[in-house]
Amino acid sequence: MLIGIRGFKFAGKHSSEFHILVTNISRSILPPLTEKTVNVPSRAGGYFFGTEIGMREFQVDITISGKTDTEMMEKFREIGVWLRSDEEQELIFDVEPTKTYFAYLTGSTDLQTVGTTGFSTLRFLCPDPYSYGPLIESPVITSSPVEVKVEGKEKTYPVIVANFKENSTYFSLATKDQYIHIGNPEGLDQITIPPEEKLIDDEMLSTSGWTSFTNIDEGSVGGVITPDDWSFVASDYGKGSEWHGPALQKMSTTSAKHFRLEAIVGFYSVSQMEMGRIEFYLLDTNGGVVGKLALMDAWVGSESTKIEARAGTRDDGHYFANTVGSMSYKKKTTYVKKKVRGRTKTVAQTQTEEYGQYSDFYGKITIERIGPVWRAQLIRLSKFFGLEVASSRVEFRWVNPDIDDYNEPVSGVAIHFGQHSSYQVVPSMYCSQLTLKKINPITTIAVPEIIEAGDEVVIDCEVGSIYKNGTVWLSELNMGSQYLSLEGDVVNNLAYQPADKCELKIYHRGRYL
Repeated sequence: MLIGIRGFKFAGKHSSEFHILVTNISRSILPPLTEKTVNVPSRAGGYFFGTEIGMREFQVDITISGKTDTEMMEKFREIGVWLRSDEEQELIFDVEPTKTYFAYLTGSTDLQTVGTTGFSTLRFLCPDPYSYGPLIESPVITSSPVEVKVEGKEKTYPVIVANFKENSTYFSLATKDQYIHIGNPEGLDQITIPPEEKLIDDEMLSTSGWTSFTNIDEGSVGGVITPDDWSFVASDYGKGSEWHGPALQKMSTTSAKHFRLEAIVGFYSVSQMEMGRIEFYLLDTNGGVVGKLALMDAWVGSESTKIEARAGTRDDGHYFANTVGSMSYKKKTTYVKKKVRGRTKTVAQTQTEEYGQYSDFYGKITIERIGPVWRAQLIRLSKFFGLEVASSRVEFRWVNPDIDDYNEPVSGVAIHFGQHSSYQVVPSMYCSQLTLKKINPITTIAVPEIIEAGDEVVIDCEVGSIYKNGTVWLSELNMGSQYLSLEGDVVNNLAYQPADKCELKIYHRGRYL
């Protein structure tokens, strides 16, 4: 039992921001334990096979006071908006500031009042009963094997990040009793070829190598594209009565019949009154348009980001993606100060807003052509390690019925940022990585180099997934592989191959019951 003014942090906000007095926090030493036993006929008793750990619960008694009954109730209403969540949030108690639980509010929150003071009990349920320490990042690891010291008292599941300096046909990791293996080692009687070659690989740190481009759809070119330390943005859109904004192109000395364009982009609106677009044009050796990939918000009154993917030019092309996805309607509540009968009161205002499936997007968009098949993908990435968000990938596919159409080799790419007329422009549109790849056919005698120099491979043992350059990558995982666990509070031995072609970093959070 903890009496006094100690509080807690939930969903990024501290209880003190809502003038909450925490009078009591109830918790158990351990989460509920349920024994696993088996009864055997004709035998007294049974066999014990350990215990299962249940969900952890916290009960937090709080007190809120106001100068008037109305002020007190307004405070509780604001607390309700803060605590209600459809997913688990970080929960941190002041008495243990280095430990984080993942919880949600559950059960009833009955309110008792005495004058202008209210009392309630909050129940937080943690489906994951463990608490977690701060994220720990290892130094860069350049040789194998390596000793890894893990914080915490319980087994933890690390995130392992491998950055490759050379091409490789495989990657493997092993502890004393677990291993994970991707791809195939090179054989003495086999040749290796890269399945993909990077024709353009730009981190958007400089406009060097980029030249002017004017052949955009439905608009005029004007303004300036500027690198802002880590991405391309439009610092000026120029002026025009339709779509207008800056555009640049970059060419390769090599052409690709089979290709893939990948771009890491952000497209965030803050108002339903904004419009904007970010477009990528595939170019032939003469700078003519071969295809297009774009994100745009072309409507005032909703946040409905549309993805467009097209083979060919605007006049004779085929759109195989042209959609905002599913629409959702959310009620947004804001609190404003108003004078009512001479007194200032906080008043809740509610309005319904429209949101498209691809609104507030950060992630990877791609367009590719392999033979007659055109494909586009939209993949949301998380801010943490830039990994693919589960179940977020959307794919569009079109098989060209006439291979003689839309088959010009691709030699370059153009990028365009657009504003429509004088409408408010979407304030956050950017591109932080752009890659154009040539895709090579793989023969039966070749072991493909599945990893290229510059690739980043992430093995997330916590969620059980593998990513290459942020995208889920499980196709090369060998059967029998296991996601690794590391023992807490001890030194773990870890080996990896090919150690001469990559270097590692290991991230983990100590776990505690």
